[in-house]
Amino acid sequence: PVVFQQGTYAPNDGKWRWMGSLTQDQAQDIALGYALSSSTTIPSIGWTGRVAGDPAGTMGQAEGVVIAGGGVETGFFKDGTTLAQRWGDYSNMTIDPVDDCTFWYTQEIYPSNGVANYDTRIASVKFPNCAANDFRITLAPATQNVLPGASVTYAVATTNFQGTSETLALNIQDLPTGVTAVFAPATMTAGSTSTLTLTAAANAPLTGNAVPTFTVIGKAPSAVHPAMAKIGVGTVTCVPATTCPGGQNCASAADGCGGTINCGTCVVTQTCSAGRCIPISVDGGVDAGPVDAGVDAGGNDAGAIDSGVPVADSGVVVDSGSPSDSGLAQDSGAIVGNDAGGGTDAGDAPDAGDGTLEGSGCGCRTVETRSTPSAPLLGFGSLAMIGAVGWRRRRAKRGASVRTAHDGG
Repeated sequence: PVVFQQGTYAPNDGKWRWMGSLTQDQAQDIALGYALSSSTTIPSIGWTGRVAGDPAGTMGQAEGVVIAGGGVETGFFKDGTTLAQRWGDYSNMTIDPVDDCTFWYTQEIYPSNGVANYDTRIASVKFPNCAANDFRITLAPATQNVLPGASVTYAVATTNFQGTSETLALNIQDLPTGVTAVFAPATMTAGSTSTLTLTAAANAPLTGNAVPTFTVIGKAPSAVHPAMAKIGVGTVTCVPATTCPGGQNCASAADGCGGTINCGTCVVTQTCSAGRCIPISVDGGVDAGPVDAGVDAGGNDAGAIDSGVPVADSGVVVDSGSPSDSGLAQDSGAIVGNDAGGGTDAGDAPDAGDGTLEGSGCGCRTVETRSTPSAPLLGFGSLAMIGAVGWRRRRAKRGASVRTAHDGG
């Protein structure tokens, strides 16, 4: 802010003027109130003023006396522990917020001679030109964003509110750094429109999400009115999402503006997985480890692989040991093998389970056989144990209780 005008009001008439207070109406008229006295004038209340067209720094309107005093203070009065002689404490000139034209003033006055028998006088005044012709002004849209090196436009609309349409001038203030304004036109008659173009320089600082407010001021001889809007440089106001992505019904999701949205909670018989509620599995275990760590009859066994699917266990065991064994061990108890090891099979032996054991090479024996297998038979013995563990797993799933079988090999 800078000082627009200033001055001292002191007519050369031998009178003292003190305890002044002033303010301004919407037409930029100014009213100044004060106490007034001299050696021949009982302390009174006076005021003067100026209209917008008067020369700067002067009070071009004649002085008026609000009320002449009826007496003076004739003695001292005690204030606490100090004897004091003074005139009031303050005066105040304020503008009425309803019409922005009526001035209200308060000041001390003595109705008669005495000690501390003062009154407080409240007076009002209004310049005849204030709002005699009046208008309204608006800006649209309310908020915009402009990129550095680019421009945006606002519509400035005015309507004649009272009296005769006057010519008004448009001014602007409080623009962000690096933003300039052009009105087309810059002056117009109340009731017409203008286009405001705001341009951001290529190096204009970004304003971020705190979009600043600027003010357009329309000034006519009888009234001055503002209109406000916002302009951001290089920003886009983030509008957070209020609904979760399609299909998500639990946990939380990003709202796109740095926050989250609560997407719900699953019931006790469900669990939240990847944002979806799914039933809790009967077999809650996941077996991802090897199940056969033994030594195959033909060499090292790289281990059997159990898919470990919680509900449906395929029970497939792939034995990649040497000699190559391409057989599949199935949970049904049947073991069908094709041993390419070239060894001598001990013969077909019936399986005590619900399948048969067939083979053309060495190392064919069921785990139910009571005779102790030789070392070359341990590999197929391990496979048979895997089949038995898988059978126990299916039996546990069919029962009332839940068990998790862990294949140990």
